[in-house]
This record gives sequence, C-alpha cells and structure tokens, in this order.
Amino acid sequence: MFKIENLCKTFSDLDSKIDVLKDISLQIKSGEKVVIVGPSGSGKSTLLRCLNGLEKPSSGHVIFNGIDINSSEKNLNSERKKVGMVFQKFNLFPHLTVLENIMLAPKLIYNCEIRNSEKRAIELLSRIGLADKKDVYPAKLSGGQQQRIAIIRALLMNPEVLLFDEPTSALDPEMILEVLLLIKDLALTGLTMVIVTHELSFAKKIASRIIFMNDGRILEDTTPEEFFEEPKCERAKEFLNKLSYKI
Repeated sequence: MFKIENLCKTFSDLDSKIDVLKDISLQIKSGEKVVIVGPSGSGKSTLLRCLNGLEKPSSGHVIFNGIDINSSEKNLNSERKKVGMVFQKFNLFPHLTVLENIMLAPKLIYNCEIRNSEKRAIELLSRIGLADKKDVYPAKLSGGQQQRIAIIRALLMNPEVLLFDEPTSALDPEMILEVLLLIKDLALTGLTMVIVTHELSFAKKIASRIIFMNDGRILEDTTPEEFFEEPKCERAKEFLNKLSYKI
C-alpha cells in the first residue's frame, strides 16, 4: 500500500536548518496496524503528515498504491482522498453541528448526494452511541466525544488507510479509554491503520508492527513482542525503561 523510499524532510528558516526526517525507508501493507512510537521530537508526526501530503518531502518518495503522490498535484489530490487523518486536536468546525462537520468533506470532495451521506453519517454516529448529538455543536461535547466524532468524520470518506496522530494526547485521562476502544474496534474490521501514540500498553495490544523512531530515523521495525520484550537498540531500551518507572 505505502512504499516510502529514502524520505528526508528539512525545515529551514533564515537562521537555522533542522533535519526532521533522515533517509526513512519502509513499506506498509494492506491490513497492517503499524504503530509508531518514540520520544517527542523524533519525527513521528512529520512522517505521518508526509504520508497524506500535508508535508512535502525535501527528498525521497512516498508511493501509495504504486503512485508517487508528490509527483504532481493531481496525484496528491487523487490519492489523499483514500487516506484518512485523525489529528490530536479534533479540528472540528465550531460553527457547524456534529452532523454538518461529518458530512462536510464528502459533500465538497465527492459531491455526494446529501440524503445518502446523511444516512451513513447517522449510522456511524449510532455505532459509537452519539446519534443523539447530531445537532449539537462541538463546544457542548467532551473531548472524548469530539475525538470519536473526528474519527467518524474520517471514516465517512471510506478511506483505504487511516492515520492517527496521537489521537489521545489532548484528552483527559478518563476520556482516553473511549477513544482507544473505538480505534480497537476499527482495527478488527481489517482497515489499514498507522498510529502515532505514546499509549504503549495500547500499542502492544493493537499493533501488527512497531516502528521505533529517534532523531528522525527508524531504529527498530519489528513485532510488538520483540520490541517490548527484547528491543535491539540501546535507545529503545532506554525509552522503554523510562516509561516503565515506578514511584
């Protein structure tokens, strides 16, 4: 599904240059649940944003279903429709109701017939127990409810792959579980997923592969069992030890 070849991303301004991604190469197959972990600032979110064209690589290639999505604007727009994205901060429009938020992208991009789009939107809301919130504005919802609605919004586009950029990082601890349970349910449907998260216990349960990044590079690409029980590199061992400390 995805083939990433020698991907590099550099951010520059007048005073400095930061190499955020350094020669990243990997493949993601259909149906995989790939979880990307690592310390803050390691390039995880930037890699995810390169996968759906929100960031343009400085060099290298992102090939999706055999097409280099950065070779032309036409390719980027065509393939981005097939890649859903769930952000940290929900990104719901405050002036639109829940139903209007969910239906906006299909109406704009696919020019969907309103009745069919609305029917499926309500079906998806019912699936997560929020059909009664369809006419409510985001400000009246909890963070967990907003993030679940953001996931449903992405699903309404019928994506081939769904990207999650730390979907629980903006939530209070008691709201995290409801979002993780929804993601777990989606994983059981066979949908291809790439998830950036700091929730390591969740990563261990859901992932078919774990990718560990540090300083813009992939240091480990392995199974959850191998990563959590026998990490190969010292940086991964240090990372896991720090996150399993006891008070």
